[in-house]
Amino acid sequence: MERRVARSMTYREKLLQADREAKTAVVGLVLTIVVWLVCGIGLSGLDVKVFGTPLWILGGTLGTWTFSIVVAVVLGKRVFVDFDLDDDAPSSAQAHQDGGTQAPAAHHAAGIARRDASTAYQAASVASHAVGVQTSAAHQAAGVQASAAPAGKDGGFRG
Repeated sequence: MERRVARSMTYREKLLQADREAKTAVVGLVLTIVVWLVCGIGLSGLDVKVFGTPLWILGGTLGTWTFSIVVAVVLGKRVFVDFDLDDDAPSSAQAHQDGGTQAPAAHHAAGIARRDASTAYQAASVASHAVGVQTSAAHQAAGVQASAAPAGKDGGFRG
């Protein structure tokens, strides 16, 4: 498959292209959901079977799957563009001349991006741990309450 490669784009043009790609991806998602509803729920009133399987099951699964593949191919060929995300990316000839080394500003930006990603990962890890601690405390509290409940005549708990 041939990739669409962008000409030299300004940072603003890159942001506008990324925005366009995001909006069309959302439109593709909404259309896929509509196709799923029409092919699945919409066909559920029909009493048609294919190889013993109701038509709405085939439409809701295979039809939606096929449609989503078509959407992905159309977006890839007509909407998405391959461009470098760097603000002032050197041309391939210039990169070859200076041996592919990064400019100091680009190197600094990459370090900041790695640090920000690390910070985000640490924040997510702390949040995940906090949820686990809360869940564990809730389970322990429920266990304490259940064991403190008086036993019935048959030895079970009374509710």
